[in-house]
Amino acid sequence: MRSLLSNMRVRTKMSIAAILLVLPLIYLSLQFFLKTSEDILSTRLEVAGVHFSAPLQRLVQAVQQRRSIVAGLPGEADADFKAASAALVRAVEEIDATQTREKKFLDLEIVWSDLRAKLIYLSDTNLKADRVGHINLHSETIHAIMVFQGVVSEKSLLDLEPEAASYYLNQ
Repeated sequence: MRSLLSNMRVRTKMSIAAILLVLPLIYLSLQFFLKTSEDILSTRLEVAGVHFSAPLQRLVQAVQQRRSIVAGLPGEADADFKAASAALVRAVEEIDATQTREKKFLDLEIVWSDLRAKLIYLSDTNLKADRVGHINLHSETIHAIMVFQGVVSEKSLLDLEPEAASYYLNQ
């Protein structure tokens, strides 16, 4: 080994030393870049999920308000029913806009289109429909919204458990 180093020129020795010093720096820089890009993606997913939270709350409130009007005395709340239906349509449009804006980060198109179809069907039903069936339809829709909320929180990494099933099993 000693003869190998003594036979090399100073320039070659310095080049080998420089390469041996630079290689770990390149490796560390690459690891830093990968970790930073992973953190940025995680943050973008979380922000996309947070953008869904307020519109989903308004949607749940609109459906619950409409359900309470349907459950009330028949024929007395026609104006309130129309206002609640309009609030429901506005909430659906707001989530449509959020879905369009965030579809690059969260792939919710199929789940949202199914829920949207239920919500549009619900908004098209009138106050004179079968009350019990209408109330059950509202309750099923609220359950579907909660499932959608769970999917949003799972895909956006907003839930604390890496496995959502174990979290919901504890509930």
